[in-house]
Amino acid sequence: MFWILEGNEGAPNPGRLALPVRLRNLLIAPITEEWVFRGCMVGMLKLEGWEDGQTTFAAPLFFGVAHIHHIYQLVLHQSYTVVEAVLEVLFQVLYTTAFGWYAVFVLLHTKSLPACVLCHCACNLLGLPILPEMIQHERKRFWLVTTAIGIISFFSSLSPLGELCKVTKDIW
Repeated sequence: MFWILEGNEGAPNPGRLALPVRLRNLLIAPITEEWVFRGCMVGMLKLEGWEDGQTTFAAPLFFGVAHIHHIYQLVLHQSYTVVEAVLEVLFQVLYTTAFGWYAVFVLLHTKSLPACVLCHCACNLLGLPILPEMIQHERKRFWLVTTAIGIISFFSSLSPLGELCKVTKDIW
C-alpha cells in the first residue's frame, strides 16, 4: 500500500505494466490459481478424509512450491545470479505459502471460491510492504506504525471473522 499512496518509482505499480501483464497478475492468475490450488486441491484432500488443519497446512505448500520456476525466469530474463534468484524465489515461496494458508482458511470458513479469488486479486494488487523504503522515508514512523497496526488487526480478526463467516454446510 505504501507504494500506491506515495507513487514510488521502484514499486511494483500495476498501472505501469502492460495491459496483458496486469490482466494476468490481477485477474487470470488469481482465478486459475485459486481454482487449482483451493478448489481442486483442497477439495481432493477433503474428499480423501483430511482434517481441516491438515488441509490448511499441506495444500498451500504445493502452491508455494509451484512458484519455483521463477528462478529460471529471473536468471535468464532479468540477469539475476543463481544465488540471488534462489533467495528471491525462496522468499516468494514463503509468502505465497503463507497467503495459501490464509486462502484455505477463507475457503474452509466461507465455502466460497470467489471469496478466495477476491483475496488473491487484492493481494496481487497491493503487494508486500516495502520495509527498507519505509525505514528511509521521512514519515517512517507513520508507515511502520500503520503497517504494524494492520498486521496485528489482521491476525487478531482471523478467529472472530472465521466464526462469523463460518458456513456449516459441507461442500465436499
